[in-house]
Amino acid sequence: MKTIKIYSLNVAAYLKSNGFDVVKFEKENSKTVFYFNDSDLLQKFIKKYQDDIELRKFISAYKDIREMTKQS
Repeated sequence: MKTIKIYSLNVAAYLKSNGFDVVKFEKENSKTVFYFNDSDLLQKFIKKYQDDIELRKFISAYKDIREMTKQS
């Protein structure tokens, strides 16, 4: 089965929370890459993630708050 590389920790966590298994993960340069078995359903969930405005707002706010805590 063909795999797809996911570079985003957020997307990988979203996919895993929706029942998709991480096939493997590895370091590529200084980033962790997650591999998932590609399927129409997986692609549908990636699109769902990208289209979810409330989720994107939450993740953006989370990153802002996390950055604030690193600066103090």
